[in-house]
Amino acid sequence: MEKQNINTKEYWNINYGSPDGFYQDHSSADWELNHNFIERALPKSPQRILEVACGLGHNAKFAASLGHTIIATDFSKVAIDASIKRFSDSKITYRCLSIEEATDVFRDMDVIMGFEILEHFKNPLDPLLRIYKSLKEGGLFVFSVPTETGHFGIWCQHYSMWNYQNLGERLFKVGFKEVKIFKTMFSDQSIMGVAYK
Repeated sequence: MEKQNINTKEYWNINYGSPDGFYQDHSSADWELNHNFIERALPKSPQRILEVACGLGHNAKFAASLGHTIIATDFSKVAIDASIKRFSDSKITYRCLSIEEATDVFRDMDVIMGFEILEHFKNPLDPLLRIYKSLKEGGLFVFSVPTETGHFGIWCQHYSMWNYQNLGERLFKVGFKEVKIFKTMFSDQSIMGVAYK
């Protein structure tokens, strides 16, 4: 299973650099769902946002269009280079950093966004605690995780399973004070929410 772990730079560099493009570019319905959620979840006033595992930059670009300043990070240089080419914006700074590196470098963030990333960790409390510590007091973690009963919940490369109960338990265990879940037509596939520090 380690060879198939998709939480490696090599795996993502190959997939983001595929001549056929990456699946994220072929799923406009997913982006519309994410963007509707982001618009509802983010404060209306401009925020300083760190996005971990930004992939090809779709969410960073959308959040910037709402007036926010974004630091978009991913450990795949191929993804970061593609994001810079496609979604260059004065409100977005792209950095090739892992979630561990990004949360070490950037502190006191208003918001951290992380979509479909936590399931790739054997111990998801580690990245959750890093995210919590990188937020300012009162900061927000805007996230999504696949549900364990959904189409991508139990996938051979996912190390942790997610449901509404264990999501809440994990978020509260690292220190978040409140969690708000956003119901969507795909709530049986993905849990989208905001955790408040």
